[in-house]
Amino acid sequence: MPAADEGCAEKVTKRICDTIEEAYIEDEETKIRLTLSLGVACMENSDTDISLESLIMRTDQALYAAKADGRNQVEIWDKSFN
Repeated sequence: MPAADEGCAEKVTKRICDTIEEAYIEDEETKIRLTLSLGVACMENSDTDISLESLIMRTDQALYAAKADGRNQVEIWDKSFN
């Protein structure tokens, strides 16, 4: 999300999780509910030297932290993940 700050990114990703959680897949006998766990990493103006690979690694670390917290979670990367 270009030009989105951390607060905006968290708000949008939580809205995505909530929307998916409210939806379901249904057949004749069963309703299947879905949830998401999402990791978010933001680039700040001070991150001028960060590579795409490093940004993806941060996002992946946040995703695994979200999964560890349970279902339907959003986790924002911070320096404590290092």
